[in-house]
Amino acid sequence: MKARPVMFVAVLFALAVSLAPLGSAEAFHLHHRMSVDAFEWGFSAREITIPAGAWVQLTLNNTGQFPHDITFEAPGTWGASERITSGRSTAMDLYVTQPGTYIFYCSVPGTTRTHREQGMEGRLVVTP
Repeated sequence: MKARPVMFVAVLFALAVSLAPLGSAEAFHLHHRMSVDAFEWGFSAREITIPAGAWVQLTLNNTGQFPHDITFEAPGTWGASERITSGRSTAMDLYVTQPGTYIFYCSVPGTTRTHREQGMEGRLVVTP
C-alpha cells in the first residue's frame, strides 16, 4: 500500500517538471518584443516587420481617446488583441510561418465609418 503514495508523488513531480517550461517565454522561443501605439486615426508603426517562424510579443498602447484594438490578417496569428480604452495597454503573441505581406488594422466600429476606414491600417511584413 505504501508504493501507491510514492508512485502518485513521483507522477505529480514528473508532470510538474515537464509542464514548468510551458509558462515561460522561452518555451515558445520568444524572439522579439515590440510596442505599437494606437490613436485617432492611426498606429505609430505603419509597417511591422518580423521574421517567419519567430514568436513576437506585441504590446498595443492606446494613446488616443477612443477604444482601439489591433487585428492581423495573416496565417497563424492569434487574431485580434483585446479592445482597450484610452491610456490602457494589452499584449498579444504573433507567430507567422509564411513569408509575405499582410494587413493589420483596428476593428472598432465607428459612428459613421470603422476605425480602419478612417486610416487605422498598416502592413505586416514577414521575412524569410
